[in-house]
Amino acid sequence: MIRRSLLATALVLAGGAFMAEGAFAQSVDVNFSGTVQGRCSFGNVTNGILVTDSPGTPQGAYKLNSFLPGASAGQVTVNCNQPASLQVSAPIQTAGPTGNRVGASVSSPYGAVNTGDPVFIPGSSSGPNPLYLNPGSTPLSVNLAVEPSFNNSYIQPGNYAYKVTLTVAP
Repeated sequence: MIRRSLLATALVLAGGAFMAEGAFAQSVDVNFSGTVQGRCSFGNVTNGILVTDSPGTPQGAYKLNSFLPGASAGQVTVNCNQPASLQVSAPIQTAGPTGNRVGASVSSPYGAVNTGDPVFIPGSSSGPNPLYLNPGSTPLSVNLAVEPSFNNSYIQPGNYAYKVTLTVAP
């Protein structure tokens, strides 16, 4: 009987210890979070060069643009880590006689955007502004054209300068 009592007591004590151990066991989750920001940057900027269509005529030039022989389009590369949109501003004149019509076209492998006054830019077609860009590196070509206003037949002599602002947002 004592043996049974001792065995019963031992079982009760062992069961109580097992239950007590289970009652004190706890677990916790350690969570992690982070954010990767959308980011775009411009690189490899090459300014464009404008030339006239008739530099030697006494009347003056009908056009001043970046796609005639001897001229060149501006070039820039945009790098984004996610899809982005490219907003193109109308050209802003920074030097030279005023009063002309000025337009620009920005083209990428995903489309083109025309902005400013409607002037003839070969190969351009008007697309949405902003222009959609895929993630990765995207080459952009910026062309600019200047034509006389509807009141004038020729562009006035002078040194002209313009800028087109490109804004990219992821």
